[in-house]
Amino acid sequence: MALLCTRILHEAPQLLRVALWTSAVAAASLGATLLLGAGWLAEQVRGDELARVTAEVAPFAGAMLLVAAAVAVAGLRIRPLAIAGVALAPIALVLGLQPVLAATGESRSARQVATAIRDAGLAAAEIVTIGNYPPSLSYYLERTVLVATDDGKAIRSNYIEEYVRDLAARSGSPLRPADWWQSRLEQCPEPTVFVVERRSREAAEHLGERLPVIGEPGRYTAYGPCQPTVP
Repeated sequence: MALLCTRILHEAPQLLRVALWTSAVAAASLGATLLLGAGWLAEQVRGDELARVTAEVAPFAGAMLLVAAAVAVAGLRIRPLAIAGVALAPIALVLGLQPVLAATGESRSARQVATAIRDAGLAAAEIVTIGNYPPSLSYYLERTVLVATDDGKAIRSNYIEEYVRDLAARSGSPLRPADWWQSRLEQCPEPTVFVVERRSREAAEHLGERLPVIGEPGRYTAYGPCQPTVP
């Protein structure tokens, strides 16, 4: 933004005033929304931790944007502040909302459930995800996990969705039918951990009746391990 403002200042100085007013209005509007509507914004967010961070950070980010708007207005009269007036708004937004961005990434990550599985000494157990596939789970556990799905939508790949049956039929494929996990739970040929997303309440309730929760429940919760049946 600073480079863009510098170019405008040298090549089209008449547009600088428009850029400053645009920056001031946008920053002031968004800043007021964040400052005065922090509670409402937090209510729209899914996840308790993310909502808490949003409620705490939004007023601070809003105040920073209002300062940026004031600098932009000052830049209309004080030329040295012109570049800062345009550049400060996006910088304030990114810095002010950094904790929210970090919390958003954490809420979508499987690091918490992977850590719980490792801490329980179950990293070597078979891992089955039910109706969902958090990609970072394989990354943190450094291994392949099985995915119980009929349509492949949990993997968020158009290619896999289209050829899910063919891919599932291949030898060594990690794809399993959507209800396969139930027979796995009943027969349990080897220690198995089941990972389910919070919104899959029916599966979570069924697993909760049979297996203990591993670690703290979050967006993804692990249950297990089931133990092999001794004949």
